[in-house]
Amino acid sequence: MKASFDDCFQTFPSIQSPPDLNRFWQKGMTALKRVNVDPRSRLVLSRSLGRESLSEVNFAGLDNHRLHGLFTVPRRRGKLPAVIAFHDYHEQIDGSGHISGEGLALLTVQLRGHETEFFSHSAGSDLELREKQLCADAGLADAEASYLYRAYLDAVRCVDFLRLQKSIDMQRIGIIGRGFGAALAVFAATQMSENVRALVLERPSFLWLQSWLEESTSDLAQEIKHLVSRNTRLYTRSKKNLPLFDPLNWTEQLKPEVMAAVSLEDDWNPPRPAFGFFNRLKAEKSMQLSPDEESYPTASEQRARSLKFMAEILAEAE
Repeated sequence: MKASFDDCFQTFPSIQSPPDLNRFWQKGMTALKRVNVDPRSRLVLSRSLGRESLSEVNFAGLDNHRLHGLFTVPRRRGKLPAVIAFHDYHEQIDGSGHISGEGLALLTVQLRGHETEFFSHSAGSDLELREKQLCADAGLADAEASYLYRAYLDAVRCVDFLRLQKSIDMQRIGIIGRGFGAALAVFAATQMSENVRALVLERPSFLWLQSWLEESTSDLAQEIKHLVSRNTRLYTRSKKNLPLFDPLNWTEQLKPEVMAAVSLEDDWNPPRPAFGFFNRLKAEKSMQLSPDEESYPTASEQRARSLKFMAEILAEAE
């Protein structure tokens, strides 16, 4: 069902957070703190320009899984604001243009299970990613063993990585999330509220899960629909655990300024759940709304807009 401009203003979901929500995530944060970040990096000499340096980095997440990313740092004096960027489920990061151009340090992270070789993406590797049912294979019956649990805590670990970088001003952190990455951005910003000052949600997904499951045609939605299907053996436990991961739970406590970029014609990341999430926010917020696919900026154009927004907000926080 296609959304309209009216839906943008009239969609206002109720919030029914699980009673054990805070206890569950406090336990998760404690488990993460027991894992040494163990950061490692390799300077990419061929891609490090005069004004910025580019490094391939990796560090340890939950279960000592190594998280990989690209880290661009401008060559400037003083401590720098930094932005973390998360891509969508079953997508890859684009290493070809990994330069912020806005005086920001930029950490772009590969989601767990999406690791591919940097700078050599191909249609074959895209197809290989689409065949990985990362969420379905991990299940939801045991929330702490789920892909969602690990991915959310990975997002927090990315902020921990920046904490160890002497060139970064930890009071001026921004996070960009595209698709499912928007949910990771929201969670990390909520858990690390003393550091994160701005959020950009590009075609946000996995928000207001009840509505999102009804409308999204994405791979991730199909996997979760299967997990909470009555035909599955662990249906009851999986359905009970899913609300623990709904970003709607954190809308009223989210502090950073938020910008959302939404398209009215997007079956993969449908707009109505994003509207519901956006309308429940108490923080300063704005939205870029595109009426159709032709009016929506390309991924690179949208990322340029996102970084410009980040530069403005983080400069004000100085």
